Amino acid sequence: MKLLFNSFFMVDLVVSPKDFAPTKVGYKQYLKAGGGMQLADFQVFERRTKKQVLADNINRVYNAMNYHYDMFFYYKNIGELETSTMHWQSMEIRANQLSEYHKQLSLLDN
Repeated sequence: MKLLFNSFFMVDLVVSPKDFAPTKVGYKQYLKAGGGMQLADFQVFERRTKKQVLADNINRVYNAMNYHYDMFFYYKNIGELETSTMHWQSMEIRANQLSEYHKQLSLLDN
């Protein structure tokens, strides 16, 4: 009876999807190890740290902000004032997002 009791609690081991590649082969290994996620959830499971995610977001938003900055001056030079204003406003939105991401990153560092 004692052996049955101990083997009952052995099922509670947690298998992390982070330990396996997000491929079908990794998914099969994950299932063999006792994992219970569906394939679609397993493949999109975030395997990066919060700092890595924020760094990627910062790079993406910074590039978008620079694009809108360049487009603002391009459309301003050719006389498209409405389009240049739209790009300026978009650049401001991206700058605010960039500021928020930097705040979140600094909170993680503390």
